[in-house]
Amino acid sequence: RHKWFIPWDDDFDFYLFDDTYDQAINWLRRELSGQYFVEDQISEQLYFHGWAHVKDMKSITECEEFPQDSLYEHKGISVDLYRTKSMKLKELEPYLNEENRLYIERRKKNGLITKDEYDIRMKRLQDNINNEKKYANEEIKVYNLVPLYKCHYMKASDIFPLKYYNFNNQSFLGPQRAKEMPR
Repeated sequence: RHKWFIPWDDDFDFYLFDDTYDQAINWLRRELSGQYFVEDQISEQLYFHGWAHVKDMKSITECEEFPQDSLYEHKGISVDLYRTKSMKLKELEPYLNEENRLYIERRKKNGLITKDEYDIRMKRLQDNINNEKKYANEEIKVYNLVPLYKCHYMKASDIFPLKYYNFNNQSFLGPQRAKEMPR
């Protein structure tokens, strides 16, 4: 979309399709050089995200906006590897609510939120679950994007067919209508 770094973001975000996500993560675990590694629930004891990172071992970052990320053993620059699933729009809200529940539970299990914060988040989640009606009858095929943000999805017709984009003299596949990506 920008053909260069996005001014308000500090990492790269890649979306991997659900049907090949686990295979891709396992391949990265085997093939990455010693400078990089896959950070997830397997490699990081306190990991609480629902997606993996590839992290650079030779850099150090600090995250003021998300200080809980500083609890991880390795502090290097990372790439987010999000799982994107194809679903009917009417399935999106229940799926995102379940992903959010799992996220809250992982944060609690790792001692990263207080009981009060846990209760507040679970109450908010229950309110969302009770109001899962926004897309109740929508049959259109979509792909979820970031699992914790309810407004983020793309229509399959905005993604396919994929097309090439140039970034820093490299060519990468992306959605055919990248400008439709939520910001």
